[in-house]
Amino acid sequence: MDESDGGAHLRVQCVVFDAGKVVGRGSLAEVRSEWGDLDTTGKGIGRRGGVRIHYLKRGQTVLPGLTDAHAHVLQQGEASTAVNLVGATSVQEVVDRIARFVEADPELQADRSRFILGLGWDQTKYADTGREFPTALLPPELPVEVPGGEIVRLPDGRPSGVFLDNAMGYISKSRIFPLFVAVV
Repeated sequence: MDESDGGAHLRVQCVVFDAGKVVGRGSLAEVRSEWGDLDTTGKGIGRRGGVRIHYLKRGQTVLPGLTDAHAHVLQQGEASTAVNLVGATSVQEVVDRIARFVEADPELQADRSRFILGLGWDQTKYADTGREFPTALLPPELPVEVPGGEIVRLPDGRPSGVFLDNAMGYISKSRIFPLFVAVV
């Protein structure tokens, strides 16, 4: 958990759930005092007669259930580590945002082979490309077909630099070209 923004108060030792909702939190001693503990203090102690305490193993985390009709939770997490390209109006603006992203990250500066992901672009806003996909220099050995995805190609058959759906997984796993920036 990133506590640099003052979020240390969000880290607790115990969380109390009732009917699927968080109803209490605090240290183990605070929870036992307020709610009781069926295993050590017995039934009838604290609010609602005590709670059963489940201990997590080292490295385990409790996360809330997320209910959404159409959530892309994994992509939300991924977006937090990507270059935000929403609203860019030219290829130069995209390049400038990527440069600032790299300048702000010492690990990227130290390891130039790391993959950089850019999210939220819209080439139809780029007047400098005629509102078409910008061209990218990509290796010719990319597959022509990717099941469940697409490597968008230019009219002459060369890859455009745009990887859709499952094709994105192909390039991020293969790492076939260092210093490549995937922009989606």
